[in-house]
Amino acid sequence: MTMGFDRFQERMVRILGLAGGGLLLALALLWFWVAGEYRRNPMPLLDQPATPLVIQTLRESTFLTAAGETRRLLEYELHGAPEGPVRLALSLPMDPGKPLPVVIILGGLDVGKESLRYVDAHGPNALVALAYPRPTQDLYEGKALFKLPRIRRAALAVPSQVCASAAWIRHQAWADPRRVSLLGYSFGAMFVPATARLARVHGIPFRTLVMAYGGADLPGLLAANSEFRPAWMKSLAAHLVGAVVRPLEPALHLPYLKEETLFLSGLRDERVPLAYARLMQSLKPEPKTILELDEGHMDPSLPVLNRKIVATSQAWLVGRGALDAP
Repeated sequence: MTMGFDRFQERMVRILGLAGGGLLLALALLWFWVAGEYRRNPMPLLDQPATPLVIQTLRESTFLTAAGETRRLLEYELHGAPEGPVRLALSLPMDPGKPLPVVIILGGLDVGKESLRYVDAHGPNALVALAYPRPTQDLYEGKALFKLPRIRRAALAVPSQVCASAAWIRHQAWADPRRVSLLGYSFGAMFVPATARLARVHGIPFRTLVMAYGGADLPGLLAANSEFRPAWMKSLAAHLVGAVVRPLEPALHLPYLKEETLFLSGLRDERVPLAYARLMQSLKPEPKTILELDEGHMDPSLPVLNRKIVATSQAWLVGRGALDAP
């Protein structure tokens, strides 16, 4: 009996030793991969091939804005971009009469046509809201660690999808190609720097940019929004997910941007702490306007704050000639 128990102990020691060695090897390989991602040039990963977009699905209806405007709502599914079809919701006046200023909106929790309802008065302008390829919005959720390859593919495709959409928009009869601007709110602000840089590389720069309630340093932002416990696990997960989407890191792209830019942030924002918002603001060269509101983070449940943010953005865009006044 003693001999059999000793052999059992020896086997268990060998098994545990092999398992421990395998775990250490896996962690070492993961560390080298993360370190490699932090050194890579992000542009080849973001500049994904796209063919001219082709309309596959179009739905048209009318709706009434909060300001009482009757508008056309066009819902497009466009094929030809990486990671599947591009889904756009377009708000147009009933009779445009002339080429219109265009804003492309990258929303937060609400995207596509849902994000259009936050704008009370659309005015003589074209509002285009993009829905992200799935499962991009799982990035800040607890299940992100279980979907990293899919999240990476979807998230890194967003700049190319937006650039392909901007190129398509510029050829539409309702669009003024000289006045196409890009607006990112909350989660959407993360994509603006990489997208604007890629658009400039392709010779289709935006007229102006708006980044509202966004920040730089993605691992820090992911940790601030993570529910992992204990703290070391939160930091480890944030750096892993941050490496997965490292090519989108705003800090890598902001120094290259030349467009006039509005930054909006909240002094009491817990989801995007002020240090990260101010880092984003500091990395963008002039010209830029920085407005800090004595508010928390924007959210669908805070309609008064949302209206304030949208109205501030609109007024700034009108002042720069990027929009026509409602």
